[in-house]
Amino acid sequence: MAGASSEQGENKLNVELNLVPFIDLLSSLVLFLLVTAVWLQVGTIPASVESSGKALFSQAEQDRLTVHLNSTGFDLTWPKIASFNSLVSKVPKVAGVYSFQKLEAVLNIFPKTAKMPLSAVSSDDGVEYGMVIETIDSLKRSGFSIVALSVD
Repeated sequence: MAGASSEQGENKLNVELNLVPFIDLLSSLVLFLLVTAVWLQVGTIPASVESSGKALFSQAEQDRLTVHLNSTGFDLTWPKIASFNSLVSKVPKVAGVYSFQKLEAVLNIFPKTAKMPLSAVSSDDGVEYGMVIETIDSLKRSGFSIVALSVD
């Protein structure tokens, strides 16, 4: 405890200052700040950009199959290889419903090679999220192991 005393004349001054609550308050604040700093570090995602200023995805766009869902059905964009020009590029809806069986039949025509191209799924704003997930499942069942969700 801290204290002060004065012996001047008749008025004796004896003051004791209790520092324990003040130390408790400071230690609680330090503990709170440490815990907050740790949780801020845990909650962050490390992001490192290792780019020299050039777009690295232009080659990947050429080597991927893109399936786009819209109000009329599926639009397929095949990789930019000459042998894929004859493959089907549209799978229309059947009676107003997306036909995943027809989509899988078209995807199974794709030649199965050791290295399957990347595939991406995109959709218009009015398409239900469940239809996008079912499209991803159809691509997986057809042998495309790498399927991305595109927001282009």
